[in-house]
Amino acid sequence: MDIHVLHQQEHSIRSISRQLSIARTTVRCYLRNIARTPNYGPRSARPSKLDPLNLTFENELRLLSLIGSPLRFYYAKFRRWDTMAKKGS
Repeated sequence: MDIHVLHQQEHSIRSISRQLSIARTTVRCYLRNIARTPNYGPRSARPSKLDPLNLTFENELRLLSLIGSPLRFYYAKFRRWDTMAKKGS
């Protein structure tokens, strides 16, 4: 809820601060100066720090399967499981 809406509904500064979990001085500050009230919007999605590692891991698994590594069996099993999970089976 907005601080100003709660104040118009005749809530006290203390009850507004309790409901919004902010300090009473902050509530007073925002009630005195409407222009200073924060307007929060949706945040943009940030890329994960692990995205480059994920691509590297997949490439390494492909290389291992091409050179005949013992991990080829596990990679093939993982791919089958991954395709089944995507299909919802």
